[in-house]
Amino acid sequence: MNLFLYVMMVGTGGFGCAYEMLFGKTNRWLLFSTGFLFVLTACSRIGNAFDYSDLVQYILYFMEDNDAYFEPGYVFLTDVIKWTVGYHPVALVAFISLWVFMLALLSETICSRYMGIDEEMECSYYPSTFFLLIIVYWGCCFSCEVLRNGLAIPLIFCAAAFLINEKYWMALLITAFAVLFHYSSVIFIPGIIIMAAIRELKKDWFLYWFFTLIVLDIVISFFFSFEIPIVSGLFDMMEELEELSHFNAYKNAEVEGYFTTQYITYHVFGLLMLWGNLEDKRYNSAVMLYFIGLSLGTLFQTTIIVMRIQWMFLPMVVFVLYYYLRDNQQEEVKKQIVLVSYCFIQSIMALRYLGWHV
Repeated sequence: MNLFLYVMMVGTGGFGCAYEMLFGKTNRWLLFSTGFLFVLTACSRIGNAFDYSDLVQYILYFMEDNDAYFEPGYVFLTDVIKWTVGYHPVALVAFISLWVFMLALLSETICSRYMGIDEEMECSYYPSTFFLLIIVYWGCCFSCEVLRNGLAIPLIFCAAAFLINEKYWMALLITAFAVLFHYSSVIFIPGIIIMAAIRELKKDWFLYWFFTLIVLDIVISFFFSFEIPIVSGLFDMMEELEELSHFNAYKNAEVEGYFTTQYITYHVFGLLMLWGNLEDKRYNSAVMLYFIGLSLGTLFQTTIIVMRIQWMFLPMVVFVLYYYLRDNQQEEVKKQIVLVSYCFIQSIMALRYLGWHV
């Protein structure tokens, strides 16, 4: 990505976020300027991506009309782009970037509306804050690297917004629609069921959950050939379905070590979340969704598709931080420290993963 554009995007988003936190309203000029810079930043990676990156392959398939094993929703939208605009990689990346932007706004709107209704107060919106939390890492990954995820996971954000507000059928309906863009979205459905059954956990239970995962990660890493029945059963099921059969090639693929800097970062995030206001049901639900993602990482750590599966839940850190920043019980100085620290860490991760140029 172009480093100058990326810094401008994050800086403008930061000003928009600060404006909302200080004045309780949105500066639309800052919001849409951030969206415009986001699209430019994503498009700047075209022609500058690593040769082995997913973006290069997506563009190649797009230009050659090769649908490979892509989901019907992705194929339909790329066909529409070709029919209306032509075979231009910029059109592909720009469309998905706008998709991320618009669904981010919709997700925040859902959160804000239910927050206003439940607390019987005037509904206020914080789209710049929500969008900033997305774009520093996840949004860039979605728009200019993992393009099918870039269509599916923003829909999962909408589903999560309904789920956190206990609108389970809406969450299920939107998740089913997301499956049309990436089959791995189906893994979010068990998350909906878990959330409907449990709804809220105390801090002690989250701590037990967290340290149990750490112990299991260590145990499984020492027995690398350890086979978890649910994982083996999932691969057997995928082998039987033609649409998913290509995933079976990953079953015995060589897996790099699970204990990476990303592992440490994601788990540190999870631990720090437990010192937020878990009495807030929405915050509690967002943390639970994130912990489901950590749990899936433990279950699937011996497979090469672990990150594909976790990516349905790890981006829920956005909702955790969003509700933390909107919590009037939190000190403003702490909010600022958390926000700046998160943006700094995620920016480093984004630039390392996607690369940068001047």
